[in-house]
Amino acid sequence: MMNISIDENFKKALTVTIFWTGLNITLSLTNKWLFKYQGFHFPIYIIITGLLITFIGSSILVFGFKLTKLPKMEQIKNVWVLLIFSAMTHGLATGLENIAINYISISLNQVIKATTPGFTMFCSYILENRRYSRGMIVFIIFLVIGAALTTYDNPTFSFIGVVASWISCLLGVARIMINGRLLQKVEITPLALLFLTSLPAALSLLIPFIFFELSNLLSEISDPKIQKTMVFIFGMNWIAFLYIFAGLLLIKYTSAHYSTVIGTFKSVLLVIVSTVVFNTSFTDLNLFGLLVALFSFCGYNYKKIEHERLIDQKNNDYPDNNNLDPTTINNNSNSNDDNSDSVFSESYYNKYKENLKNNSNRDNQKEINIEMIDLNELDFEIEPIRELSLSDYTSSVDSFDIDYSSLSLDQI
Repeated sequence: MMNISIDENFKKALTVTIFWTGLNITLSLTNKWLFKYQGFHFPIYIIITGLLITFIGSSILVFGFKLTKLPKMEQIKNVWVLLIFSAMTHGLATGLENIAINYISISLNQVIKATTPGFTMFCSYILENRRYSRGMIVFIIFLVIGAALTTYDNPTFSFIGVVASWISCLLGVARIMINGRLLQKVEITPLALLFLTSLPAALSLLIPFIFFELSNLLSEISDPKIQKTMVFIFGMNWIAFLYIFAGLLLIKYTSAHYSTVIGTFKSVLLVIVSTVVFNTSFTDLNLFGLLVALFSFCGYNYKKIEHERLIDQKNNDYPDNNNLDPTTINNNSNSNDDNSDSVFSESYYNKYKENLKNNSNRDNQKEINIEMIDLNELDFEIEPIRELSLSDYTSSVDSFDIDYSSLSLDQI
């Protein structure tokens, strides 16, 4: 009988993946269940409680178990404004998304949230002059079209819910931009960032909570059902903190590419499960839009992973070819080659090959057969390597989700 040896890291990765995915779906469904069946319509309260517990939990991990080191106080003082804005955008984004879930279905909210890469792509194009392959752009266009069809005349449509969901997406993009600038100024681990921003994020929701929920909550707090629900929420948010910690472990035992794949799978699975559990109604047009959106979302992430892998391969094989800026060359070229999705012009391609040859000769490396490189395989834009880029980040703002899968992780 043949013994099959399974790598220990694979076991850990698989365990954490199942645990993380299961917790995410369970928490999302429980959150909607509280609104729909328990009559607990205080979404901001749930998020504030969760953020406070996250602060307590991360404090225990940082100071009790010493799982990570905080930046020096001098460094924190230099970036305190960015930390505050990062916390505010995160708090408001999660609060608004929970408000959205109170009004619309999880499926509709997930489809709207799936368009976040489109906003990120647009902002990176405006702010960084980034270019993307046609494949990524096409998938994003169809993703937006699918989201529009899913929203149009949807039986669960609510103006407040849809607007809250869209604003939450925009705040998520703002948080990506802020975190990008933050990580350019100071080295910080995901757990340290979680500790530094969770309390300010909770405080950012204090005023909306006082204005919109406090008086109603106080008038109902004498109800034993409400009291039991509040105790339940307290326990649920500790489970949510375990989910966040599981997300950090997922990054530790896997990779950014794997996290993207699992995140995509989780989003699709959540749409399917929530639709079945809550018997969500769709028109035929909504259902078609949902399928288009999910397919486009998966396609975009596939192209994104393919893009990143090719860049990683290029950096590993040719670490010294970062002195050419194909964005500039491509923008200034008059290429008439429309038969390929590649952003390279023939003139630039020749310069690119020449540069690789020079690097190879200079470093006394083995001769590389440059002619074996296929132009059609270079279906992505090779930019000069920089420390951070807006489009290198992904944002996931589930009701209890802080996704730092795009951040560098030297340690938890």
